[in-house]
Amino acid sequence: MSRHRQQFRRAITAGSGLVSLAIIAPAQAQDLPVSSSTSTDASGDELAEIVVTATKRSENLRNVPISISAENGTSLARRGAVQLDDIVANAPGLSNAGGGANQANLVVRGVTTGVTSGLQQSTVALFIDDLPADPGAGGLSTTDLRLFDIRRVEVLRGPQGTLFGSGSLSGAVRIITNKPEFSDYSAKVQASVRTTSGGDMSEDIDAMVNLPLVDGKVAIRAVGYTGRIGGVVDNRLTGRNDVDWVRQSGGRLMIGIAPSEQLSLLLTGMYQDSRTGSTGYSSYVQPAGRNRSRASLVEPAVDLENLILNLVGRYDLGSVELTSSTSYSRKDLLAIGNAGAYVTLLGGALGIPDLVEPAETVTPSQSRTFTQEVRFSSIGNGPFRWTVGGYYQHIDGDGGQTIDSPTIGTLVGISSIQDVQTSSIETERALFGEATYTIGDRLDLTAGVRVGRSRVAFTTHSTGVLVTGSFSPDVIIDTIGEQSETTVNPRFAVTYRPNDNWTVYAQASRGFRTGGPNLTAGLSPTPPPFTYKSDSLWNYEIGQRARLAGGALQLNATLYYIDWSNIQASLYRGISYIGNAGDARVYGFEAELAAVPVRGVEVGGSLSLSRGELTKDVPDISRVSGQVGAHDGDRLPANPGLKIAAYGQVNFTVAQREVYLRADTQYVGRQYSDFGKLGVPFGDFTTVNLRAGVRLSGVELVAFATNLFNSNGKMSAVDGTHVGGVLLGEAGALRVRPRTLGITVRGDF
Repeated sequence: MSRHRQQFRRAITAGSGLVSLAIIAPAQAQDLPVSSSTSTDASGDELAEIVVTATKRSENLRNVPISISAENGTSLARRGAVQLDDIVANAPGLSNAGGGANQANLVVRGVTTGVTSGLQQSTVALFIDDLPADPGAGGLSTTDLRLFDIRRVEVLRGPQGTLFGSGSLSGAVRIITNKPEFSDYSAKVQASVRTTSGGDMSEDIDAMVNLPLVDGKVAIRAVGYTGRIGGVVDNRLTGRNDVDWVRQSGGRLMIGIAPSEQLSLLLTGMYQDSRTGSTGYSSYVQPAGRNRSRASLVEPAVDLENLILNLVGRYDLGSVELTSSTSYSRKDLLAIGNAGAYVTLLGGALGIPDLVEPAETVTPSQSRTFTQEVRFSSIGNGPFRWTVGGYYQHIDGDGGQTIDSPTIGTLVGISSIQDVQTSSIETERALFGEATYTIGDRLDLTAGVRVGRSRVAFTTHSTGVLVTGSFSPDVIIDTIGEQSETTVNPRFAVTYRPNDNWTVYAQASRGFRTGGPNLTAGLSPTPPPFTYKSDSLWNYEIGQRARLAGGALQLNATLYYIDWSNIQASLYRGISYIGNAGDARVYGFEAELAAVPVRGVEVGGSLSLSRGELTKDVPDISRVSGQVGAHDGDRLPANPGLKIAAYGQVNFTVAQREVYLRADTQYVGRQYSDFGKLGVPFGDFTTVNLRAGVRLSGVELVAFATNLFNSNGKMSAVDGTHVGGVLLGEAGALRVRPRTLGITVRGDF
């Protein structure tokens, strides 16, 4: 293989961005097999080594002073992981407090103030390769890419602000895709069909083809998928069944070009369309004789489209690698819900207290994001290793919400009871750098910093009685706001390796998320600030990674303490708005274990313990339970406190056929939708999954059962809301999908 092809393969193994211009360092990005921190090839006598790129360099996991879980594509496929929730299931310290498809609220170490992230930027950054999937504030959704033809997934716990910027306040999830191979044709296809107790059928098909076009110079890799998840929730008011279906289709096309020994280019285009018939929430208290139901006249539906274009280039300057990543992404969201309770509320004001009518709520959101990163990195494994770079991001956003009621229109002459239109521009510029110096081949000293400047400017145009207090269309409220700030996010770490199989580290790091606009600020008689600022936290942790018994046992453990300040929270001043108030502390313990007790058998698991609480009173916080104000010592919402996952896998041969049996179980602890163990509780459930597979030449057949004992556990929950004594929304719960049986067929060519 030519030197250039080796360099390109090393570069794409490192998982540098979806759209980048990058340069490849021979000693820096190694073409090594990547495996899971909790699942490897148990057919041997030892667990495979783990290589990650969490520091934007390819490094053995045991040498990286960050708390990381990593899982390769083979392991993801073996346990049937296809969506974000499947990543959440096995990763310690990671939870999803939010809704179903496209509405996840990823939480690391319990750093959140509610079940949903609201209009704020998420506390956890989601990356596809190096590209942030949901940057900025006001996204209203979380991109949930299908996990097919994925090289690995990395879950980084603790703030990653130094190298990854805003949004990684408490951590980051990185999905690393497989890249084009220059020398070998390959293809694979996968199809599944599933039946769910009390629900509709589900099916999906995925395919990939890798084509070398010019030997050692040009190759393409194309991925396509389509599928449908059948619904399980029935609407008892409309009589429609299985309303919470999900349809997802998409793909990606990657073109790898190697024009010279020094230069490599990777161009990627990715598209996904994901549609849901309903959010999947059902009545918190189930009616007698019903297993799953929902009280709603119009099922909330979400249509989310993502388009990502990415160019990565790497250039070898000899002792330095230059990497440039240029990206453009488009995200279009359309959410449709029901605001019929507002019609009842207005009917009471008009002297018709029993007025009932479904009122469709239409919430569109569009964002266009341009991202450019350029960085220089040292090449080689000498005692001094460094990375420096610059970053720029520009986001154009538009959105709003409209509610129409024909009946109200008949009564007062205008059917639009709310029409809010918004537009915003967000920019972020940053310089960053990180360096490590090794003393005596055993002690690493690491320091880094990111200095950034962010700016947000927005306008809102609002009409309608629900926002202006007037039925007249001539009453208009326009709001203009702007804010900018400078942030400094350092990181310090000390790593000590007593021997080649044991690493101990300590680190302190700061993370942040950007501020944003208060879209409701102009609607209050006592206006709150038109913008809110960033919040930040310091994370302190000590950890160790051990590889014992000749590689047959791996044990990772971390203790951490988080000091979270200037929290972005929902506050109240005549109307709810986002502001900065209060501080909190979060502390806990995480551990992962994997072992091969005998040849062909692997067992493992993970444990998370966490507690988060306010450290000062916040008298004006607006809470989902209807209270205003929270106190020092109140527990943070949506923190499971305890999370346990365990698995066992046996690989053996029958009639010269490879066979495996696998069992996974997970326990998620009790959590609450509001501060201080108030609101509605959820969590406190256990699930068990079973899988069995056999390899027949180039075909693998898999039979599986998920949620084997049909747990009805609540993965998330929302409180009922009232205005003026009118129920605007009943308490709801997103429950574990009922017992599902299925078959998957995979073929490699």
